[in-house]
Amino acid sequence: MSLTKEGLKVFLRLYEEKKQSKFKHPVLKRQCTYQEAFEIQTRLLAKYLMDETEQYPPLIVKK
Repeated sequence: MSLTKEGLKVFLRLYEEKKQSKFKHPVLKRQCTYQEAFEIQTRLLAKYLMDETEQYPPLIVKK
């Protein structure tokens, strides 16, 4: 699949808007943006990989 330059601009704009939208994080049970959730999930994965926690809780978002 390929996008035109205009299509890419639209995609990136909508992606940035989505990253700033808020939802309730299912693990932390609080509101956060998708951008914050990416950072949270990265930290949770790092803790798991360094054996600081026994499980990695994946982020599952229902549409």
